[in-house]
Amino acid sequence: PQASALLEEALDRLPVADGRYRALALARYAQVQNLTAPYAQRRAMSDEAVEMARRIDNPVVLAQVLLARCLTLDGPDDTHEHLAIGAEVTSLGEQTADPELVLQGARARIPALFVLGRHDEAGELAETFDRLAHQVRHPDHLRLARMWDILRTSLEGRFDEAEAMAQQQLDDLLRAGHIQGVGIHFTQTFAGRWLHGELDRGRSALEAMQQVFPSNIRFWAVSLWVDMVSGRWEHALAELAAHDPAQVAELPHDYFWWPTMLAWTVVSTHRAACGDANVEWAAQLYEAMAPYTGRNCTMGYAAYGGAVDHHLGTLAAVLDRPDEAVELLESGLTRHEELDAVGFAALSTRWLAFALARRDRPGDRDRAAELLAESRKVEQELGLHGLPPPVDLGDG
Repeated sequence: PQASALLEEALDRLPVADGRYRALALARYAQVQNLTAPYAQRRAMSDEAVEMARRIDNPVVLAQVLLARCLTLDGPDDTHEHLAIGAEVTSLGEQTADPELVLQGARARIPALFVLGRHDEAGELAETFDRLAHQVRHPDHLRLARMWDILRTSLEGRFDEAEAMAQQQLDDLLRAGHIQGVGIHFTQTFAGRWLHGELDRGRSALEAMQQVFPSNIRFWAVSLWVDMVSGRWEHALAELAAHDPAQVAELPHDYFWWPTMLAWTVVSTHRAACGDANVEWAAQLYEAMAPYTGRNCTMGYAAYGGAVDHHLGTLAAVLDRPDEAVELLESGLTRHEELDAVGFAALSTRWLAFALARRDRPGDRDRAAELLAESRKVEQELGLHGLPPPVDLGDG
C-alpha cells in the first residue's frame, strides 16, 4: 500500500508527456498491484509504460520497464511473453555491455523455459545465470541461483540435502531482513514435505501468512492441502464440499494460480482409490487446467508441483475417463522421468496403477501390479508417505 501511494503521488506530480521517470513510475505502479488490480488494468498500465519507454529510446529504461512487466503479468498465460522479454533484455544488455541486464534477461527466461518443458535449455541458461550472478554479486541474483540449486536438488530426490540448503537460505534471508524469507522457505520445502507426508511441519508458517492475508482464498486452498496430506482428510474434503467449485473459473490468473489449482486438485482426488473424491470440483479443475497440457506447474524459482498432464490425468481418473486418464498419466510419468524427479515419478506411477486398474482392459491389471510394486519400493526407500493410498487390486 505504501509503494502504491508513493507511486500514485509521483504520477500525479510528473508531467504527462513522455519521460524516463513517468515510464518507470507507470511500470512500477502496475507491478506493485499485481495481486490487487484486475489483470486488464495492470496490462493497460504496463502497455502504456512500454510504449513510452520505446518512444524515448533509452535502452536502460526500456529494460527496466520490460522487467517490471514480467512481475506485473506473471500468470500461466504470460509465459511466452516472459521468454520474449528475457531475450530482448539480454539483447539490450549485450548492446550496452551491461552484464546486469544480460543477467536480468536470463533471470526472466529460465522459469519460462522450465514451464514449457524445455528443460535442457533452462538448465544451460541457469548455469550461465549462476556464473554471471557470482560475477555481479548482487544478493538477489545469488538468492535466485541458490533457489534453482535447491529446486534441482529436491527434484532429484536428495530431499534432506535440499531441506538443509533451504534452511541455510532462510537463515541468510532473515539476517538480511528479507520480508519474504519465511514464504520462500515454505514454498521451497513444500514439495518434499508433501511427498513425505510431512506438510504439518510448515503449518505454523502457513498460519502466519494467513494472518497477514486472512481472506486470501489461495492460503485457504493450500491449508486444505496441508490437512489432506497430514491425516485430516475428512476435514479437508468437508471444507471443499462446502464451497462452490464455480470459483475455480473466477480465480485470477496470477503467480498464485498454479499452487491454488494444485491444492484443490490434490484435495479433490487424493483419496480416489478409497472412493473419496469430489467430482464436481474435479470437473471444474480439469476444464481450467486443460489448456496448459504439456507444461510444468511451477512457481518461478521457488517450487515445482509436477507435470500438468499428471494432474489432468488424476482428474480424468476421478471423472471416469479411463483412456484419457491413462494417456495423460503416461505423459506425466514420462515428464517426471525426463527430469529425474524421482518423487514425482513415484507419484505418477502410483496414479497410473490406479487408472489402469479402473480401466481394466486385458493386461491393465498386470501392469498396474508392476507399477504399484515400483511405487511402493520408492515409497519405502525415500519415505514418501504422502503418496495417495494404493489401489486395492484384489483378485480381479
